[in-house]
Amino acid sequence: MDRIWAVKEMKIHLPARGSLLFFAAWGGFLLYVWPRMFFSTPDGIYAGERAIWGDWAGHLAGSAVFAFRPISLWFENHPLFYGQAFNYPFVSSMISGLLMRAGADRVSAMIVPSIVTSLFLLLILYAFYHFILKSERQACAAVTLFFMSGGFGFIYYIQDILQTLSLKALVFPMREYTFLENKGIFFRNVFPAELLPQRTFLLGLPIGLLLLLILMRWLNGDPERPSTVKYFAAGIPAGLLMIVHTHTYMVLVILCLCLTLFNMKSYKQMLVFALGAGLISLWFFITLHGQSVPSRWFGLEWGWMSNNQRHGIFPFIKFWLMNWGLVLPLALWGTFQMRYYRHPMVIGGWILFVLCNIIRFQPWNWDNSKLLTWSYLLLLIPVVGVLSYLWRNNRRTLKGIAIVLTGLLTFSGGLELARLLQSGQTTQRMWDASKVNMALNLQKILKPDETVLTDADHLNWVSSLAGGQILMGYRGWLWSYGIDYSEREKEIGLMYSGKPGAEALFSKYHVRYVVLSPSARSNFGANEFMYLLKYNMVMKDNDTRVYDVTSPRQAMESK
Repeated sequence: MDRIWAVKEMKIHLPARGSLLFFAAWGGFLLYVWPRMFFSTPDGIYAGERAIWGDWAGHLAGSAVFAFRPISLWFENHPLFYGQAFNYPFVSSMISGLLMRAGADRVSAMIVPSIVTSLFLLLILYAFYHFILKSERQACAAVTLFFMSGGFGFIYYIQDILQTLSLKALVFPMREYTFLENKGIFFRNVFPAELLPQRTFLLGLPIGLLLLLILMRWLNGDPERPSTVKYFAAGIPAGLLMIVHTHTYMVLVILCLCLTLFNMKSYKQMLVFALGAGLISLWFFITLHGQSVPSRWFGLEWGWMSNNQRHGIFPFIKFWLMNWGLVLPLALWGTFQMRYYRHPMVIGGWILFVLCNIIRFQPWNWDNSKLLTWSYLLLLIPVVGVLSYLWRNNRRTLKGIAIVLTGLLTFSGGLELARLLQSGQTTQRMWDASKVNMALNLQKILKPDETVLTDADHLNWVSSLAGGQILMGYRGWLWSYGIDYSEREKEIGLMYSGKPGAEALFSKYHVRYVVLSPSARSNFGANEFMYLLKYNMVMKDNDTRVYDVTSPRQAMESK
Protein backbone atom coordinates (compact mmCIF):
# COMPACT_ATOMS: atom_id res chain seq x y z
CA MET A 1 0.00 0.00 0.00
CA ASP A 2 1.58 3.24 -1.12
CA ARG A 3 -0.47 5.78 0.78
CA ILE A 4 1.20 7.52 3.72
CA TRP A 5 -1.70 6.71 6.03
CA ALA A 6 -1.74 2.99 5.17
CA VAL A 7 -0.77 0.79 8.12
CA LYS A 8 0.70 -2.67 8.21
CA GLU A 9 -1.85 -5.24 7.03
CA MET A 10 -2.73 -8.07 9.40
CA LYS A 11 -4.84 -10.44 7.33
CA ILE A 12 -6.74 -13.06 9.29
CA HIS A 13 -9.11 -15.21 7.27
CA LEU A 14 -12.54 -15.80 8.70
CA PRO A 15 -14.86 -18.47 7.31
CA ALA A 16 -18.05 -17.14 5.78
CA ARG A 17 -19.97 -19.03 8.44
CA GLY A 18 -18.26 -16.95 11.12
CA SER A 19 -19.39 -13.73 9.49
CA LEU A 20 -22.94 -15.01 9.22
CA LEU A 21 -22.95 -15.93 12.90
CA PHE A 22 -21.71 -12.45 13.80
CA PHE A 23 -24.44 -10.70 11.82
CA ALA A 24 -27.07 -13.15 13.03
CA ALA A 25 -26.12 -12.55 16.66
CA TRP A 26 -26.15 -8.75 16.54
CA GLY A 27 -29.02 -8.59 14.08
CA GLY A 28 -31.04 -10.90 16.31
CA PHE A 29 -30.24 -8.73 19.32
CA LEU A 30 -31.53 -5.62 17.52
CA LEU A 31 -34.68 -7.35 16.31
CA TYR A 32 -35.38 -8.66 19.81
CA VAL A 33 -34.70 -5.45 21.75
CA TRP A 34 -36.30 -2.73 19.61
CA PRO A 35 -39.96 -3.85 19.81
CA ARG A 36 -39.59 -3.91 23.61
CA MET A 37 -38.29 -0.35 23.79
CA PHE A 38 -41.52 1.39 22.77
CA PHE A 39 -44.91 -0.26 22.59
CA SER A 40 -48.61 0.26 23.08
CA THR A 41 -51.12 -1.75 25.13
CA PRO A 42 -54.83 -1.20 25.84
CA ASP A 43 -53.92 0.74 28.98
CA GLY A 44 -51.37 3.09 27.46
CA ILE A 45 -48.00 3.68 25.78
CA TYR A 46 -44.84 2.28 27.37
CA ALA A 47 -41.06 2.73 27.19
CA GLY A 48 -38.80 -0.22 27.88
CA GLU A 49 -35.79 1.86 28.94
CA ARG A 50 -35.46 5.05 30.98
CA ALA A 51 -33.71 6.97 28.20
CA ILE A 52 -36.59 6.18 25.82
CA TRP A 53 -39.01 7.36 28.52
CA GLY A 54 -36.96 10.52 28.90
CA ASP A 55 -36.24 11.42 25.28
CA TRP A 56 -38.86 10.00 22.96
CA ALA A 57 -41.64 12.33 24.05
CA GLY A 58 -39.61 15.11 22.44
CA HIS A 59 -38.96 13.05 19.31
CA LEU A 60 -42.66 12.21 19.09
CA ALA A 61 -43.49 15.92 19.28
CA GLY A 62 -41.19 16.52 16.30
CA SER A 63 -42.70 13.62 14.36
CA ALA A 64 -46.23 14.83 15.11
CA VAL A 65 -45.46 18.11 13.31
CA PHE A 66 -45.00 16.25 10.02
CA ALA A 67 -47.84 13.84 10.73
CA PHE A 68 -50.65 16.23 11.65
CA ARG A 69 -49.84 19.80 10.57
CA PRO A 70 -50.20 21.37 7.13
CA ILE A 71 -47.00 21.42 5.11
CA SER A 72 -46.94 25.22 5.18
CA LEU A 73 -46.62 25.12 9.00
CA TRP A 74 -43.97 22.41 9.32
CA PHE A 75 -41.08 24.76 10.09
CA GLU A 76 -42.89 27.88 11.27
CA ASN A 77 -42.71 27.03 14.98
CA HIS A 78 -40.64 24.74 17.13
CA PRO A 79 -42.93 21.97 18.43
CA LEU A 80 -41.78 22.75 21.97
CA PHE A 81 -41.57 26.54 21.82
CA TYR A 82 -44.04 28.75 19.98
CA GLY A 83 -42.41 31.59 18.04
CA GLN A 84 -39.08 29.80 17.56
CA ALA A 85 -38.30 28.27 14.15
CA PHE A 86 -38.14 24.47 14.05
CA ASN A 87 -34.35 24.32 13.75
CA TYR A 88 -33.71 21.01 15.49
CA PRO A 89 -32.28 18.32 13.11
CA PHE A 90 -35.57 17.05 11.81
CA VAL A 91 -34.97 14.30 9.23
CA SER A 92 -35.55 11.36 11.59
CA SER A 93 -38.74 13.01 12.86
CA MET A 94 -39.85 13.71 9.30
CA ILE A 95 -39.45 10.04 8.35
CA SER A 96 -41.65 8.88 11.23
CA GLY A 97 -44.12 11.71 10.74
CA LEU A 98 -44.59 10.92 7.07
CA LEU A 99 -45.11 7.25 7.91
CA MET A 100 -47.88 8.27 10.31
CA ARG A 101 -49.31 10.58 7.68
CA ALA A 102 -49.37 7.58 5.30
CA GLY A 103 -51.39 5.55 7.80
CA ALA A 104 -48.84 3.83 10.03
CA ASP A 105 -49.60 3.73 13.73
CA ARG A 106 -47.47 5.73 16.13
CA VAL A 107 -45.42 2.79 17.45
CA SER A 108 -44.62 1.32 14.03
CA ALA A 109 -43.68 4.74 12.65
CA MET A 110 -41.07 5.12 15.40
CA ILE A 111 -39.80 1.57 15.75
CA VAL A 112 -39.56 0.38 12.14
CA PRO A 113 -37.18 3.19 11.01
CA SER A 114 -35.11 2.56 14.15
CA ILE A 115 -34.76 -1.15 13.33
CA VAL A 116 -33.86 -0.48 9.69
CA THR A 117 -31.33 2.20 10.64
CA SER A 118 -29.77 -0.02 13.33
CA LEU A 119 -29.29 -2.89 10.88
CA PHE A 120 -27.83 -0.42 8.37
CA LEU A 121 -25.45 0.82 11.08
CA LEU A 122 -24.35 -2.76 11.81
CA LEU A 123 -23.42 -3.31 8.15
CA ILE A 124 -21.72 0.07 7.64
CA LEU A 125 -19.79 -0.14 10.90
CA TYR A 126 -18.49 -3.57 9.92
CA ALA A 127 -17.54 -2.32 6.42
CA PHE A 128 -15.81 0.75 7.90
CA TYR A 129 -13.68 -1.30 10.29
CA HIS A 130 -13.00 -3.96 7.65
CA PHE A 131 -11.71 -1.38 5.18
CA ILE A 132 -9.21 -0.06 7.74
CA LEU A 133 -8.24 -3.27 9.54
CA LYS A 134 -8.21 -5.49 6.42
CA SER A 135 -9.59 -8.40 8.42
CA GLU A 136 -13.09 -9.77 8.82
CA ARG A 137 -12.35 -11.10 12.29
CA GLN A 138 -10.88 -7.85 13.49
CA ALA A 139 -13.82 -5.94 12.03
CA CYS A 140 -16.23 -8.19 13.94
CA ALA A 141 -14.20 -7.67 17.11
CA ALA A 142 -14.20 -3.89 16.68
CA VAL A 143 -17.97 -3.75 16.15
CA THR A 144 -18.51 -5.92 19.23
CA LEU A 145 -16.22 -3.76 21.36
CA PHE A 146 -18.11 -0.66 20.21
CA PHE A 147 -21.55 -2.11 20.96
CA MET A 148 -20.33 -3.35 24.36
CA SER A 149 -18.60 -0.08 25.27
CA GLY A 150 -18.01 0.66 28.91
CA GLY A 151 -15.41 1.31 31.58
CA PHE A 152 -14.61 -0.13 34.97
CA GLY A 153 -18.10 0.24 36.39
CA PHE A 154 -18.34 -3.55 36.65
CA ILE A 155 -16.25 -3.23 39.82
CA TYR A 156 -19.39 -1.96 41.56
CA TYR A 157 -21.39 -4.84 40.10
CA ILE A 158 -19.00 -7.28 41.77
CA GLN A 159 -19.32 -5.32 45.01
CA ASP A 160 -23.12 -5.43 44.79
CA ILE A 161 -23.08 -9.20 44.22
CA LEU A 162 -20.77 -9.79 47.19
CA GLN A 163 -22.92 -7.60 49.43
CA THR A 164 -26.32 -8.99 48.43
CA LEU A 165 -25.41 -12.59 47.54
CA SER A 166 -28.56 -12.52 45.45
CA LEU A 167 -29.17 -14.67 42.38
CA LYS A 168 -31.54 -12.02 41.03
CA ALA A 169 -28.82 -9.34 41.27
CA LEU A 170 -26.44 -11.69 39.49
CA VAL A 171 -28.82 -12.35 36.59
CA PHE A 172 -30.37 -8.88 36.35
CA PRO A 173 -27.85 -6.10 37.13
CA MET A 174 -29.14 -3.86 39.91
CA ARG A 175 -27.79 -0.64 38.45
CA GLU A 176 -26.50 0.91 35.22
CA TYR A 177 -22.83 0.15 35.64
CA THR A 178 -21.74 2.43 32.80
CA PHE A 179 -23.57 5.40 34.32
CA LEU A 180 -22.99 5.98 38.03
CA GLU A 181 -22.99 9.72 38.72
CA ASN A 182 -22.01 9.36 42.37
CA LYS A 183 -18.99 7.31 41.26
CA GLY A 184 -17.95 9.71 38.51
CA ILE A 185 -18.98 7.39 35.64
CA PHE A 186 -20.86 9.25 32.90
CA PHE A 187 -19.96 7.61 29.58
CA ARG A 188 -22.87 5.21 29.35
CA ASN A 189 -22.88 2.24 26.99
CA VAL A 190 -23.60 3.33 23.42
CA PHE A 191 -26.91 1.43 23.17
CA PRO A 192 -28.91 2.96 26.06
CA ALA A 193 -27.08 6.31 25.83
CA GLU A 194 -27.11 7.02 22.10
CA LEU A 195 -28.46 4.40 19.71
CA LEU A 196 -31.80 3.75 21.44
CA PRO A 197 -32.94 7.20 22.62
CA GLN A 198 -31.06 9.54 20.26
CA ARG A 199 -32.89 9.05 16.95
CA THR A 200 -30.89 11.77 15.20
CA PHE A 201 -27.62 10.16 16.30
CA LEU A 202 -28.79 6.73 15.15
CA LEU A 203 -29.47 8.11 11.67
CA GLY A 204 -26.44 10.39 11.48
CA LEU A 205 -23.82 7.85 12.58
CA PRO A 206 -24.15 5.36 9.68
CA ILE A 207 -24.46 8.18 7.14
CA GLY A 208 -21.26 9.75 8.45
CA LEU A 209 -19.47 6.39 8.40
CA LEU A 210 -20.64 5.69 4.85
CA LEU A 211 -19.37 9.05 3.59
CA LEU A 212 -16.01 8.52 5.28
CA LEU A 213 -15.79 5.03 3.80
CA ILE A 214 -16.45 6.40 0.31
CA LEU A 215 -13.84 9.14 0.70
CA MET A 216 -11.20 6.76 2.08
CA ARG A 217 -11.79 4.38 -0.82
CA TRP A 218 -11.43 7.18 -3.35
CA LEU A 219 -8.34 8.65 -1.70
CA ASN A 220 -6.72 5.28 -1.18
CA GLY A 221 -6.36 4.63 -4.88
CA ASP A 222 -9.77 3.70 -6.24
CA PRO A 223 -9.06 2.33 -9.73
CA GLU A 224 -12.17 4.12 -11.02
CA ARG A 225 -10.62 7.51 -10.20
CA PRO A 226 -13.82 9.38 -9.33
CA SER A 227 -14.43 12.62 -11.15
CA THR A 228 -14.71 16.07 -9.64
CA VAL A 229 -18.47 15.85 -10.11
CA LYS A 230 -18.58 12.76 -7.88
CA TYR A 231 -16.71 14.57 -5.11
CA PHE A 232 -19.14 17.47 -5.33
CA ALA A 233 -22.12 15.09 -5.33
CA ALA A 234 -20.76 13.26 -2.27
CA GLY A 235 -20.58 16.60 -0.49
CA ILE A 236 -24.33 17.11 -0.79
CA PRO A 237 -25.36 14.34 1.69
CA ALA A 238 -22.49 15.51 3.90
CA GLY A 239 -24.07 18.98 3.99
CA LEU A 240 -27.47 17.45 4.68
CA LEU A 241 -26.06 16.10 7.95
CA MET A 242 -26.76 19.60 9.26
CA ILE A 243 -30.45 18.62 9.40
CA VAL A 244 -29.84 14.95 10.21
CA HIS A 245 -27.45 15.17 13.16
CA THR A 246 -25.42 18.29 13.88
CA HIS A 247 -22.78 16.54 15.98
CA THR A 248 -22.03 14.08 13.18
CA TYR A 249 -21.69 17.04 10.81
CA MET A 250 -19.10 18.59 13.15
CA VAL A 251 -17.25 15.28 13.40
CA LEU A 252 -17.24 14.92 9.62
CA VAL A 253 -15.67 18.36 9.24
CA ILE A 254 -12.83 17.43 11.59
CA LEU A 255 -12.24 14.00 10.05
CA CYS A 256 -12.32 15.36 6.50
CA LEU A 257 -9.65 17.89 7.50
CA CYS A 258 -7.55 14.98 8.72
CA LEU A 259 -8.11 13.10 5.47
CA THR A 260 -7.05 16.18 3.50
CA LEU A 261 -3.86 16.70 5.53
CA PHE A 262 -2.89 13.07 5.02
CA ASN A 263 -3.64 13.29 1.29
CA MET A 264 -2.40 16.70 0.22
CA LYS A 265 -2.08 15.54 -3.39
CA SER A 266 -5.87 15.24 -3.46
CA TYR A 267 -6.60 18.56 -1.76
CA LYS A 268 -8.41 19.93 -4.84
CA GLN A 269 -10.87 17.03 -4.83
CA MET A 270 -11.45 17.49 -1.10
CA LEU A 271 -12.07 21.20 -1.65
CA VAL A 272 -14.73 20.31 -4.20
CA PHE A 273 -16.28 17.89 -1.69
CA ALA A 274 -16.20 20.65 0.93
CA LEU A 275 -17.84 23.07 -1.53
CA GLY A 276 -20.76 20.69 -2.09
CA ALA A 277 -21.18 20.15 1.64
CA GLY A 278 -20.68 23.80 2.50
CA LEU A 279 -23.25 25.21 0.10
CA ILE A 280 -25.97 22.85 1.35
CA SER A 281 -25.17 23.20 5.04
CA LEU A 282 -24.82 26.99 4.83
CA TRP A 283 -28.24 27.29 3.22
CA PHE A 284 -29.86 25.20 5.94
CA PHE A 285 -27.96 27.02 8.65
CA ILE A 286 -29.10 30.44 7.48
CA THR A 287 -32.66 29.24 6.90
CA LEU A 288 -33.08 27.50 10.25
CA HIS A 289 -30.79 29.42 12.58
CA GLY A 290 -31.07 32.91 11.16
CA GLN A 291 -27.30 33.33 10.72
CA SER A 292 -26.67 32.99 14.44
CA VAL A 293 -25.91 30.38 17.05
CA PRO A 294 -26.98 30.84 20.68
CA SER A 295 -24.03 32.26 22.60
CA ARG A 296 -24.37 29.58 25.27
CA TRP A 297 -23.63 26.76 22.84
CA PHE A 298 -19.84 26.82 22.87
CA GLY A 299 -17.44 27.39 25.73
CA LEU A 300 -14.16 26.28 27.26
CA GLU A 301 -14.51 23.49 29.80
CA TRP A 302 -11.59 21.33 30.88
CA GLY A 303 -11.99 17.60 31.32
CA TRP A 304 -15.56 17.04 30.17
CA MET A 305 -17.54 15.67 33.14
CA SER A 306 -14.43 15.03 35.24
CA ASN A 307 -14.67 18.62 36.48
CA ASN A 308 -17.84 17.58 38.32
CA GLN A 309 -15.59 15.44 40.51
CA ARG A 310 -12.10 16.82 41.22
CA HIS A 311 -9.58 18.97 39.37
CA GLY A 312 -6.06 17.83 38.58
CA ILE A 313 -4.25 15.44 36.28
CA PHE A 314 -4.53 12.32 38.45
CA PRO A 315 -8.30 12.66 39.03
CA PHE A 316 -8.57 13.26 35.27
CA ILE A 317 -6.69 10.04 34.48
CA LYS A 318 -8.74 8.10 37.02
CA PHE A 319 -11.94 9.54 35.55
CA TRP A 320 -11.15 8.29 32.07
CA LEU A 321 -10.00 4.90 33.29
CA MET A 322 -13.32 4.46 35.09
CA ASN A 323 -15.34 5.72 32.11
CA TRP A 324 -13.45 4.10 29.20
CA GLY A 325 -11.55 1.33 30.96
CA LEU A 326 -8.40 0.32 29.10
CA VAL A 327 -9.38 1.86 25.78
CA LEU A 328 -7.09 4.90 26.06
CA PRO A 329 -3.90 3.10 27.20
CA LEU A 330 -4.40 0.33 24.64
CA ALA A 331 -5.20 2.87 21.91
CA LEU A 332 -2.07 4.84 22.81
CA TRP A 333 0.06 1.72 22.66
CA GLY A 334 -1.53 0.60 19.39
CA THR A 335 -1.21 4.04 17.80
CA PHE A 336 2.58 3.90 18.12
CA GLN A 337 3.32 0.18 18.23
CA MET A 338 1.13 -0.65 15.21
CA ARG A 339 1.97 2.66 13.47
CA TYR A 340 -1.64 3.86 13.45
CA TYR A 341 -0.34 7.40 13.78
CA ARG A 342 -0.19 7.13 9.99
CA HIS A 343 -3.96 6.75 9.70
CA PRO A 344 -6.18 9.88 9.57
CA MET A 345 -9.12 8.19 11.29
CA VAL A 346 -7.06 7.28 14.34
CA ILE A 347 -5.50 10.74 14.52
CA GLY A 348 -9.00 12.15 14.10
CA GLY A 349 -10.15 10.04 17.04
CA TRP A 350 -7.42 11.50 19.24
CA ILE A 351 -8.23 15.04 18.08
CA LEU A 352 -11.91 14.55 18.93
CA PHE A 353 -10.97 13.25 22.38
CA VAL A 354 -8.76 16.26 23.09
CA LEU A 355 -11.31 18.77 21.80
CA CYS A 356 -14.11 17.25 23.91
CA ASN A 357 -11.94 17.71 26.99
CA ILE A 358 -11.35 21.38 26.21
CA ILE A 359 -14.49 22.67 24.46
CA ARG A 360 -18.16 22.41 25.42
CA PHE A 361 -20.08 22.06 22.16
CA GLN A 362 -23.58 22.60 23.63
CA PRO A 363 -25.01 24.27 26.74
CA TRP A 364 -25.19 20.89 28.50
CA ASN A 365 -21.64 19.57 28.74
CA TRP A 366 -22.81 15.94 28.81
CA ASP A 367 -23.83 16.33 25.15
CA ASN A 368 -20.13 16.15 24.27
CA SER A 369 -20.71 12.41 24.69
CA LYS A 370 -21.99 12.32 21.11
CA LEU A 371 -18.58 13.42 19.81
CA LEU A 372 -16.80 11.24 22.35
CA THR A 373 -18.73 8.25 21.02
CA TRP A 374 -17.12 8.93 17.65
CA SER A 375 -13.73 9.20 19.33
CA TYR A 376 -14.32 5.87 21.09
CA LEU A 377 -15.34 4.28 17.78
CA LEU A 378 -12.18 5.45 16.02
CA LEU A 379 -9.74 4.66 18.83
CA LEU A 380 -10.97 1.08 18.86
CA ILE A 381 -8.99 0.66 15.62
CA PRO A 382 -5.57 0.60 17.37
CA VAL A 383 -7.13 -1.23 20.34
CA VAL A 384 -8.17 -4.10 18.08
CA GLY A 385 -4.72 -3.97 16.48
CA VAL A 386 -3.13 -4.59 19.90
CA LEU A 387 -5.55 -7.40 20.79
CA SER A 388 -4.94 -9.03 17.41
CA TYR A 389 -1.17 -8.80 17.89
CA LEU A 390 -1.41 -10.47 21.30
CA TRP A 391 -3.75 -13.19 20.03
CA ARG A 392 -1.65 -14.01 16.99
CA ASN A 393 1.44 -14.51 19.12
CA ASN A 394 2.38 -18.13 19.70
CA ARG A 395 2.87 -17.63 23.43
CA ARG A 396 -0.12 -18.81 25.48
CA THR A 397 0.50 -16.11 28.05
CA LEU A 398 -0.12 -13.36 25.50
CA LYS A 399 -3.21 -15.13 24.19
CA GLY A 400 -4.49 -15.26 27.76
CA ILE A 401 -3.79 -11.55 28.20
CA ALA A 402 -5.77 -10.81 25.02
CA ILE A 403 -8.74 -12.76 26.43
CA VAL A 404 -8.54 -10.95 29.79
CA LEU A 405 -8.28 -7.54 28.13
CA THR A 406 -11.27 -8.28 25.92
CA GLY A 407 -13.26 -9.31 29.00
CA LEU A 408 -12.33 -6.08 30.80
CA LEU A 409 -13.32 -4.02 27.75
CA THR A 410 -16.76 -5.63 27.43
CA PHE A 411 -17.79 -6.54 31.00
CA SER A 412 -19.60 -3.30 31.91
CA GLY A 413 -21.19 -2.95 28.48
CA GLY A 414 -22.32 -6.56 28.64
CA LEU A 415 -24.14 -5.81 31.88
CA GLU A 416 -26.01 -2.97 30.17
CA LEU A 417 -27.03 -5.21 27.29
CA ALA A 418 -28.20 -7.83 29.78
CA ARG A 419 -30.51 -5.22 31.29
CA LEU A 420 -31.87 -4.41 27.84
CA LEU A 421 -32.61 -8.06 27.19
CA GLN A 422 -34.71 -8.02 30.37
CA SER A 423 -36.40 -4.72 29.61
CA GLY A 424 -39.68 -5.92 31.12
CA GLN A 425 -38.20 -5.13 34.53
CA THR A 426 -37.46 -1.53 33.57
CA THR A 427 -40.65 -0.73 31.63
CA GLN A 428 -42.28 2.62 32.43
CA ARG A 429 -45.61 3.94 31.23
CA MET A 430 -45.40 7.22 29.35
CA TRP A 431 -49.12 7.92 28.84
CA ASP A 432 -52.17 6.06 30.04
CA ALA A 433 -55.11 5.24 27.75
CA SER A 434 -57.07 8.30 28.87
CA LYS A 435 -54.33 10.67 27.64
CA VAL A 436 -54.16 8.82 24.32
CA ASN A 437 -57.92 9.24 23.93
CA MET A 438 -57.77 12.91 24.89
CA ALA A 439 -55.07 13.44 22.27
CA LEU A 440 -57.30 11.88 19.60
CA ASN A 441 -60.19 14.11 20.64
CA LEU A 442 -58.02 17.23 20.68
CA GLN A 443 -56.82 16.49 17.15
CA LYS A 444 -60.42 16.59 15.95
CA ILE A 445 -61.17 20.06 17.31
CA LEU A 446 -57.79 21.85 17.19
CA LYS A 447 -57.20 24.07 14.14
CA PRO A 448 -53.69 24.42 12.64
CA ASP A 449 -53.26 28.08 13.63
CA GLU A 450 -54.37 27.57 17.25
CA THR A 451 -52.08 26.96 20.20
CA VAL A 452 -52.55 25.15 23.50
CA LEU A 453 -51.46 26.32 26.94
CA THR A 454 -49.95 23.40 28.85
CA ASP A 455 -47.54 22.69 31.66
CA ALA A 456 -43.83 22.13 30.96
CA ASP A 457 -43.76 18.42 31.82
CA HIS A 458 -41.63 16.37 29.42
CA LEU A 459 -44.45 13.83 28.88
CA ASN A 460 -46.65 16.43 27.22
CA TRP A 461 -49.49 14.54 25.53
CA VAL A 462 -50.63 17.64 23.62
CA SER A 463 -47.39 18.05 21.65
CA SER A 464 -46.28 14.40 21.58
CA LEU A 465 -49.57 12.63 20.82
CA ALA A 466 -51.95 15.25 19.45
CA GLY A 467 -49.36 17.29 17.55
CA GLY A 468 -50.72 20.49 19.04
CA GLN A 469 -48.58 23.62 19.16
CA ILE A 470 -47.68 24.40 22.77
CA LEU A 471 -46.18 27.59 24.15
CA MET A 472 -43.33 26.01 26.10
CA GLY A 473 -42.14 22.43 26.52
CA TYR A 474 -39.77 20.75 28.92
CA ARG A 475 -37.24 23.23 30.31
CA GLY A 476 -34.32 20.80 30.19
CA TRP A 477 -34.68 20.32 26.45
CA LEU A 478 -35.16 24.03 25.74
CA TRP A 479 -32.07 24.91 27.76
CA SER A 480 -29.97 22.32 25.90
CA TYR A 481 -31.18 23.82 22.59
CA GLY A 482 -30.01 27.25 23.71
CA ILE A 483 -33.57 28.67 23.92
CA ASP A 484 -34.17 31.38 26.53
CA TYR A 485 -37.59 30.57 27.98
CA SER A 486 -37.49 32.79 31.11
CA GLU A 487 -39.94 35.43 29.85
CA ARG A 488 -42.30 32.82 28.38
CA GLU A 489 -42.34 30.99 31.70
CA LYS A 490 -43.56 34.13 33.48
CA GLU A 491 -46.26 34.69 30.87
CA ILE A 492 -47.51 31.13 31.25
CA GLY A 493 -47.73 31.63 35.01
CA LEU A 494 -49.82 34.75 34.44
CA MET A 495 -52.14 32.98 31.99
CA TYR A 496 -52.71 30.09 34.39
CA SER A 497 -53.41 32.49 37.25
CA GLY A 498 -56.23 34.19 35.33
CA LYS A 499 -55.10 37.61 36.58
CA PRO A 500 -55.49 40.79 34.51
CA GLY A 501 -53.46 40.49 31.36
CA ALA A 502 -54.08 36.77 30.89
CA GLU A 503 -56.63 37.22 28.11
CA ALA A 504 -54.34 39.63 26.28
CA LEU A 505 -51.68 36.90 26.30
CA PHE A 506 -54.23 34.36 25.05
CA SER A 507 -54.80 36.63 22.09
CA LYS A 508 -51.08 37.29 21.57
CA TYR A 509 -50.23 33.60 21.37
CA HIS A 510 -53.45 32.46 19.64
CA VAL A 511 -54.33 30.21 22.58
CA ARG A 512 -57.57 28.28 22.07
CA TYR A 513 -57.32 25.57 24.72
CA VAL A 514 -55.84 25.48 28.21
CA VAL A 515 -54.86 22.20 29.85
CA LEU A 516 -55.26 22.08 33.62
CA SER A 517 -53.06 19.17 34.77
CA PRO A 518 -51.53 18.24 38.14
CA SER A 519 -48.24 19.76 36.96
CA ALA A 520 -49.95 23.01 35.92
CA ARG A 521 -51.55 23.25 39.34
CA SER A 522 -48.36 22.54 41.31
CA ASN A 523 -45.75 24.29 39.15
CA PHE A 524 -47.70 27.23 37.72
CA GLY A 525 -50.33 27.74 40.42
CA ALA A 526 -53.16 27.26 37.94
CA ASN A 527 -56.40 28.81 39.19
CA GLU A 528 -58.81 26.08 38.12
CA PHE A 529 -61.72 27.59 40.02
CA MET A 530 -61.53 30.68 37.78
CA TYR A 531 -61.38 28.55 34.63
CA LEU A 532 -64.32 26.45 35.81
CA LEU A 533 -66.43 29.56 36.36
CA LYS A 534 -65.38 31.48 33.28
CA TYR A 535 -64.74 29.03 30.42
CA ASN A 536 -66.29 26.00 28.83
CA MET A 537 -64.73 22.63 29.64
CA VAL A 538 -64.38 20.54 26.46
CA MET A 539 -62.83 17.33 27.82
CA LYS A 540 -61.51 15.74 30.99
CA ASP A 541 -60.19 12.57 32.57
CA ASN A 542 -59.35 11.59 36.14
CA ASP A 543 -56.76 14.36 36.74
CA THR A 544 -56.80 16.70 33.74
CA ARG A 545 -59.28 19.27 32.41
CA VAL A 546 -59.20 21.09 29.06
CA TYR A 547 -60.91 24.48 28.71
CA ASP A 548 -61.77 26.47 25.60
CA VAL A 549 -60.76 30.04 26.44
CA THR A 550 -62.46 31.41 23.30
CA SER A 551 -65.81 30.12 24.54
CA PRO A 552 -66.82 31.80 27.83
CA ARG A 553 -69.19 29.81 30.04
CA GLN A 554 -71.73 32.66 30.21
CA ALA A 555 -72.05 32.70 26.44
CA MET A 556 -72.44 28.92 26.29
CA GLU A 557 -75.12 28.89 29.00
CA SER A 558 -77.11 31.68 27.28
CA LYS A 559 -77.38 29.49 24.21
